[in-house]
Amino acid sequence: YKDPYYATFFTQAIGHNTILVGGNPESQTIPDTLQFKALKRYPRITDSLTSEFYDGVQAELSSVYQNRLLRYVRQIVFVKPDYFIVFDDLMANGRPEVLDSLLHLPNRDKVKVADLTATYTAEKGTLVVRSFPSSMATATVKDGRIPYQVFSTRTPADLPEQPVYLDFKTVKPVSDAQFLTAIVPAKSESAAVSLSKQITENSGEFARGVRVLRGGKTDLVMFRVGPLAKMIVAGRWSAEAASLVVTESGDVLERFAVQQARSLNHGERRLFSSTSPVSIAANLNSNEVEVVCNSAEAAKVSLLVANKPTRILMDGKEMSSREYSFSANSKTISFDLPIGQHELKISIR
Repeated sequence: YKDPYYATFFTQAIGHNTILVGGNPESQTIPDTLQFKALKRYPRITDSLTSEFYDGVQAELSSVYQNRLLRYVRQIVFVKPDYFIVFDDLMANGRPEVLDSLLHLPNRDKVKVADLTATYTAEKGTLVVRSFPSSMATATVKDGRIPYQVFSTRTPADLPEQPVYLDFKTVKPVSDAQFLTAIVPAKSESAAVSLSKQITENSGEFARGVRVLRGGKTDLVMFRVGPLAKMIVAGRWSAEAASLVVTESGDVLERFAVQQARSLNHGERRLFSSTSPVSIAANLNSNEVEVVCNSAEAAKVSLLVANKPTRILMDGKEMSSREYSFSANSKTISFDLPIGQHELKISIR
C-alpha cells in the first residue's frame, strides 16, 4: 500500500488487460460482490468450457464501467496448443466514446510494433499480438509502472526493466466496436511470426472472427456480434451460438466447439443440437469421439457420429443402451445431459 501508483495505476483499469472508455485510466468502478445478494452490479463469467484440446470462457463486464457502456462481452478461446483469440464486443451508453484495448508486457526493450501487430521476444519464447478492430484504430506502446517493491528495500544492481502496455485505440469516438485480438505464443520468434501471418480476418453481417492456416489444417474462429443476433453464418457453417470454432484437414472435420449453442450445421448436415444452450467441444477421430460439454440446465442433446457407437462413457461411467438412442438415418446419438460440465468418450465401429 506504500506504492504511490497503487491507487492510481495498479488498482485501476489502466493497470490491467482490459478496455478504457474515453481514455479514462479509472474507467472502472469498484464492483458489488456476491456476498450481498441485493447488489447486482458485478462482472459475471457467463460461460466456460475446458478440455485437453480447447478452452473457452465468456464474461459480461459492463457493470463496472460507471454507466458508460451498455454492453461489454469478452470471449476468450484457446485453440490448443497454438493460439488465443480474445473478442471484446462493446456498445456505448449514449454518446460515442473513444475506446482503448490494453495488453501489458514486462519489458519495453523487447517489444516491436508495426501497424496493428506487436512482437515480444524474451529468452524462452516469443509472443505475437495482432489486433483486428472493427473501427479504424492505432497501436502505441506506453510506459507502465515499476512496482514499488523493486526499489523499496535497496537500490537495484541493474536498471529495472520498464513495463509497458500495448494500447489499441479507436481513432474516432464510436457507438459500438469490437476488438478482435490474436495472441500467438511460441518457443521461437520465427514460429510465432509465421503462424501469426496465417491469421486473416473473417467477418459477416452478425459475426466477426478469423481464419487460421496451420500445419495443413484450417481453423475458423467466429463470434456472434451484438445482443440481438442469434446465428453465426460463415460459408457453409452456421450455428445458433455465441462462438464457433472448427478445425478441418482438407475436407475432414477434426474438431469443433460451440458455446452457448443450440445448433451447429455444415450445409444441410446437422452436427449438434440441444433443447437449451450448451457449450460443447468435440475432438473427432476415426474410432473415437472425445466430447466435453457444459450446461447451466438439463438438456436433450443430439450429436453426429460416423456410425453406431459400441460404447459411450460419461464421466468415466458406461452408459447403458437405455440412456441414449442412435438414429441410423441421421447418424446421430441423442442423450440427456445433466447440469454442469461432463466428459464423454464415444467409441465407434
